[in-house]
Amino acid sequence: MRLSEMPTPLQLFLDDYIPKCIPSNRPVRVWFDVYDLEEKRM
Repeated sequence: MRLSEMPTPLQLFLDDYIPKCIPSNRPVRVWFDVYDLEEKRM
């Protein structure tokens, strides 16, 4: 699912969450990359 296809409340949450938790120099290819990056496994 693309971010634009998600419900609006979730889109708003992710608009804040992604810049806080994901370094800008790290590409996110699949959603589980977000969890790995946040937990510093990647």
